[in-house]
Amino acid sequence: MDLNDYKGEVLLVNFWATWCGPCVREIASLVRLTDHIEDRQFRVLTVNIAESEAQVAALFDKTGMTPNFQVLFDPDGKAAEAWRVYPVPSTYPLDKRQKIRFGHRGALKWDKPSVVETIRDLLE
Repeated sequence: MDLNDYKGEVLLVNFWATWCGPCVREIASLVRLTDHIEDRQFRVLTVNIAESEAQVAALFDKTGMTPNFQVLFDPDGKAAEAWRVYPVPSTYPLDKRQKIRFGHRGALKWDKPSVVETIRDLLE
């Protein structure tokens, strides 16, 4: 994946794992955030660290969640290392020039009104 393919879009890049309870709760809020912001210039990209597609699919089946965003896989953890991810979940909003605006370590309720407003500000 090349972030340059997304120039002109606001991205929310989230690193997570299925064994992480806060990550799973946060994934649900990312589904709701994506429902709140139906803008073609906004995209959520989640990056699962060191797990198989089958493990992730099993989690979505078990929870009944249907991701409305792209789920990427980092099988060897090299992307997480490059992004200096510690701990999971870690999330990075990027502006339209793909500049990281801030990082959030730990779970956050991404569909909270103040957070939605912050994302909308990046879209302007």
